[in-house]
Parts: sequence; structure tokens; C-alpha cells
Amino acid sequence: MKYTRALLVFGMIACIPAAWADEATKAAQIDEIFRLTKMDSLQKQIMEQVKRMTPSFMAESGIPADAQQIGRELANQIAELCQRRLNWEKLKPAYAKLYTDTFTEEEVSAILMFYRTPAGQALVDKTPMMMNRSMEIVQEQIALLMPEVNQLTRDYLEKYQKERNAPQKQEDTPKK
Repeated sequence: MKYTRALLVFGMIACIPAAWADEATKAAQIDEIFRLTKMDSLQKQIMEQVKRMTPSFMAESGIPADAQQIGRELANQIAELCQRRLNWEKLKPAYAKLYTDTFTEEEVSAILMFYRTPAGQALVDKTPMMMNRSMEIVQEQIALLMPEVNQLTRDYLEKYQKERNAPQKQEDTPKK
């Protein structure tokens, strides 16, 4: 009995470094995934894309030209603030935790193996172009929706104004 307990304790203690090694390996693999997927440059590209889209959204929204200039200046200031505060080095620990919490070590290994393949690198290299094109598709669809959205907004505002201007009916209250 004494030997069994000692072996059990020894076995548990022996497993601790192995668990730490597994976590260290997983963390290193996640770092490698980030490197292979070029997460740092992808984040910068997303910020630039948002910055480029702002003028077209303002033009389509019907904002007067003089107000658009002020809007562009504000959008540029916001984009610069986001670039300073949401840079990859600040986001990386949160993303690493997200990957660690979401994927098992085996899944991380398989993901890493994929990104090391030519197909994985093609995905990485072509993702920015696909994101740009997908944003264009969304913008096109939003432009097609805008007349309907504007009409719904006008209808809603008209209904709201009618309800607001309608005389209030006093409910019949029972007399005491």
C-alpha cells in the first residue's frame, strides 16, 4: 500500500513537466501558425482596407461634400488611433490564448502542417485579395439595399411623427 501511494505520487509529479512541455510545444506551434499566416501584416491590411472604404461609404450615404471632408478627417484620426492601439503585438497574446483555448494540441499540429503546405501558403497569400473582393461584393450589395433601407427609414420616421403628433386618448378609468 505504501509503495502504491508512493508510485502514484511519483507518477503525478512526473507528468507535470510533460504537461508543461506539451503546453510549451503548443504555444510554439501557435506562434508558428501566426508567422506562417502573416497575422501581423494581415491586421495592417484590414486596417488599411477599412480606411480606404470610409470615403465611398460617406459618398453613398448622401452626406454633403463639406461634411464628408470633416468625416474623412475624423475617420483618419480613428484609423490612426486603432492602428496604435490594436496593433498585432498588443493583440497577439489574446489571439494566442484564443487558439490555446479553442484548439487541442493535435488540432494545432494539423493546422500548422496545413499552413506549411503549398496549398496552405496559397491560402495565406490569396486571402487579402479575396478579402478585398469580398468587401467589394458586400459594398455592391449594400448599395443595392440602400434605396430600400432609406424608404424603410422614411416610413418609420413618418409613422413615428404621426404617432407623436396624434392626440393622446385618455383611457376610461373606473370612478371610485
